[in-house]
Amino acid sequence: MLLEVKDLSVHYDGMQALAGVSLHVRQGEIVSILGSNGAGKTTFMNAMSGLLKLTSGHVEFEGKSVLGVPAYERVPLGIVQIPEGRRLFPLMTVEENLLLGSTHPAARKVRKESLEEAYQLLPRLRERRTQIAKTLSGGEQQMVAIARAMQSKPKLLMFDEPSLGLSPLLVQELFDLIKKLNDRGITILMVEQNVRKTLQIVDRSYVLENGHIVMEGTGKDLLNDESIRKAFLGM
Repeated sequence: MLLEVKDLSVHYDGMQALAGVSLHVRQGEIVSILGSNGAGKTTFMNAMSGLLKLTSGHVEFEGKSVLGVPAYERVPLGIVQIPEGRRLFPLMTVEENLLLGSTHPAARKVRKESLEEAYQLLPRLRERRTQIAKTLSGGEQQMVAIARAMQSKPKLLMFDEPSLGLSPLLVQELFDLIKKLNDRGITILMVEQNVRKTLQIVDRSYVLENGHIVMEGTGKDLLNDESIRKAFLGM
């Protein structure tokens, strides 16, 4: 098992954001977490990244506990998050942003190869490599955020609302890219508002409601589930 979470609870600002969450992600899977706004999805992702302290529970990555492992030490382990809103360095160039993804020693050793791989996968970034990040379109900024995360050599790549603010055409490009990354052997865990497209590409999905997991199933099963169709697809 690549990631195993058992009975995870998180409190902050005096409130319980997650309560007894248990889930797992196998090597090579695409797994999503669905839920309405405020369900706890981003809290869960930040807890996996080490950005939030757990109240209780266990988290294992590749069979080893990561409790107490700070965020900056989780990246070299292979746990890499692409945050909601991209979080680029707006006054730096595309290439400078990408290089910041390969700061840990193992990634730095293959920095040149990783950069070339990103440019082959996303040719537009090669054309824009000297352009200031804040001058890019929203779609291009999202591609930079993904390419930067790839520089860290992730084993588990976590997407938090990657399609937010993108046009339908760019959303399709994004989902195609996520599938390509998975085909290259990267395990994907994603939170995404476009439920239909998400369930079409994932292996499995969990539904989070008020901090609890209330449902689990394959993408196909959940896409055909009447309660999911009513809650998320307006059908």
